[in-house]
Amino acid sequence: MGKDSNHKIIKAAAATAVTVTGAYAATCYVIFNHIFELDEEASLFRTDNKFLNDDTSYEWFLSSRRHDDFTTSFDGLSLHAIRIENHPESNKWVILGHPYKSSALNMKKLAYEFDKKGYNVLIPDERACGLSKGKYTGLGWTEHYDLINWINLLIHMHPEAEIVLYGISTGANAIMNASGDFMPKNVKCGIVDSGYVSQDAIISKYIEQKTNVKGDLFLFGINFYVKQILHFSLVDASPIHQLENAHFPILFMQAKNDEFIFLNNDNYSKNEYEFYLNDNITEIQNKGFLLLHSGDKIKFKITVDKKSYDYNIHLYSINYNVYKEFVNNINNKKMIVNNYDDDHHFTAKVNVKDDTLLYTSIANDKGWKIYVDGTLTNPASIYDAVIGLDLTEGEHLIEFKYFTPGLIEGLVISGTSILTGLIILFIKRSKK
Repeated sequence: MGKDSNHKIIKAAAATAVTVTGAYAATCYVIFNHIFELDEEASLFRTDNKFLNDDTSYEWFLSSRRHDDFTTSFDGLSLHAIRIENHPESNKWVILGHPYKSSALNMKKLAYEFDKKGYNVLIPDERACGLSKGKYTGLGWTEHYDLINWINLLIHMHPEAEIVLYGISTGANAIMNASGDFMPKNVKCGIVDSGYVSQDAIISKYIEQKTNVKGDLFLFGINFYVKQILHFSLVDASPIHQLENAHFPILFMQAKNDEFIFLNNDNYSKNEYEFYLNDNITEIQNKGFLLLHSGDKIKFKITVDKKSYDYNIHLYSINYNVYKEFVNNINNKKMIVNNYDDDHHFTAKVNVKDDTLLYTSIANDKGWKIYVDGTLTNPASIYDAVIGLDLTEGEHLIEFKYFTPGLIEGLVISGTSILTGLIILFIKRSKK
């Protein structure tokens, strides 16, 4: 085999290695953004729906002595917390840490329970959540510095405060991580609900559940971006190490395994739920409703595979004629697609009789750019799931364009890697 053939093999191998490296780097960057980059506005919208679903704690919240507190994080972010002080004569305080991609308002029911026990409550919005600023979560690591900040602020306001820390998910890990740092004697104990042993373990598990690919393969690349952007290492950010030096007792409430739980309809199969209308089985779980007439009888059968279950079963009825009128009214305002190129670009028309919020079934992805009558428009996030558009009365032409987020960055990284590889090959060849 001649030198030319050897050079071709080397070039092909080098090009392949560079391409694979670039693809790996781009993939890790996309995963990093998906997990760590949050949308503080989205977390606030997500709160609104959960916030209103419990009348008792909602009314309690509205009637409480509430204060909005602000502080500045170690890296210059404005952080927000809700302080509820219904027991000014008491020194008992609880600081509540909310879950991943949530906000302080979602902890109102738990705050209500502590209030009934005579506690005053401080509920911080974690960074990039609720009214706190920021772009990224630290999955409990950067948050533990913020938690220490809030503890010190509370003690400054109430030097005799006796503090309990209670956290869920990210909030739980913030407590575990904070436990190993210097902690004032005012902190009496911690309660950790659904924490995780390490950031890299939960990230790996998340990747495996989402893609069926071994998550450990991507940890090196993800950790590179964590160090560059968030300025800490997944390897060094160890709750276990922090717990070994804990300065206060902690109660752990934990399921058997750390994992993200994804919901699917398999739990509602015919083998578990059977619905009968006038003694005939019916597929209510697929329809979501039954059309009933006077004298109809319904019953349902539940088959379980464990010794005990707790069920909360709710039945609701609506006037079908009112329902049909409502549906027809919606259909009169529906958006009609008039030019469809592909899933990345299409246009539609809609005619609304008054100012309204247009619901779509399009996923609320950052890659969408939407033009209403030729003007770029910021879409609303409906339930942090689908895109909505605020429209004024009249007929509108709407254009939807999608460009994959991170594609440019990925191409730049890949191109840079390929160019670097070619330069190295050129230098080595020039020396021969």
